[in-house]
Amino acid sequence: MKDPGVSALQAIVERELPGARVLRSWALAGGVSATTTALEVEHEGAVRRLVVRRIGEPTLAANPHAASQEFAVRRAVAAAGIPTSAPLAWSAEPWPHLLLDYVEGHTTLEADAILAGLEPMADALARIHALELEPLGALPSYAAEVDTKLAQVPDQLDARAQEGRVRAALAAAWPLAARNPAVALHGDFWPGNLLWREGALVAVLDWEDAARGDPLADLAVARLDLTFVAGPEAARAFTARYASQVDVDLEQLPVWDLFAALRPAGHFEEWAAVMPEIGRPDLDLERMTALHGAFVERALGGS
Repeated sequence: MKDPGVSALQAIVERELPGARVLRSWALAGGVSATTTALEVEHEGAVRRLVVRRIGEPTLAANPHAASQEFAVRRAVAAAGIPTSAPLAWSAEPWPHLLLDYVEGHTTLEADAILAGLEPMADALARIHALELEPLGALPSYAAEVDTKLAQVPDQLDARAQEGRVRAALAAAWPLAARNPAVALHGDFWPGNLLWREGALVAVLDWEDAARGDPLADLAVARLDLTFVAGPEAARAFTARYASQVDVDLEQLPVWDLFAALRPAGHFEEWAAVMPEIGRPDLDLERMTALHGAFVERALGGS
């Protein structure tokens, strides 16, 4: 997706802030799901920073209402006091996008920083799971996503991800008898989607995967990624902190861990290739495969 043009950005800002003028813009890190551009604008004699998040075409192909739905989620999240970039507006013109407040901070995958931030991370996830569902709008079902993923078996299973063993175990366990009430899920809660400033968690980013479902689905995703970037003890400590904040039944967590373990299947090389770019050259393909394998073994063993 091409970067938004200056004229388009100016029109977006003026629609929400009449008379505002874009002084400069710069690209922020993003992915296939969206193109994210930071802006510095002058409005009524003051300078402020904003973000334009242009929804990606693959996302829109799957959900033409992605912009309005993400706006509803972000508005409810911000209203509940969860740290995030507050949404100002959304529009389908000149293309589906959100206009957000800019939050100053940085992401980190540095192991020591993540270990120091485990408690606020776990507390943030607990607060997300305590959100009322109604203000968030029509969230998709995470269980339906599991159904689809398990039904779409690739022609070539990923041996590196032990995909055959994982899928066989999931087929035997799924569907699960619900032990936890459905909650609001972030959908991709991991350190790369958290923004920090001076040691404080100042924003949870990227809400496009928000869904409703078992809270263990979010917990398992975080556990896998924490295992990669900070080790299995970090995943255990995060789980213990989260469980101390929430009335949750953890018995089915190994099953949700197995579903999380499918995420890198078919993409291991891609995941490992970006690690040097985001500050973790030590997480090469061999190391990530070993950590993932141990994660799978623990899940298959019921822990």
